[in-house]
Amino acid sequence: MRSIIAMHWSAKEWHKVTKGKEDTYLSLTIFICIACGAKSKNAISDIEFRTM
Repeated sequence: MRSIIAMHWSAKEWHKVTKGKEDTYLSLTIFICIACGAKSKNAISDIEFRTM
């Protein structure tokens, strides 16, 4: 049951961050933020990327 709740929460959170858009670069940006422990967002500047 917990995994179903976690998947539902994850889907809602993903939709919130992506704003419903499907884009390869958007997905990569979000995964980079997650991997670096940064707040997930749909765009990052060059300066933010370099400091990650």
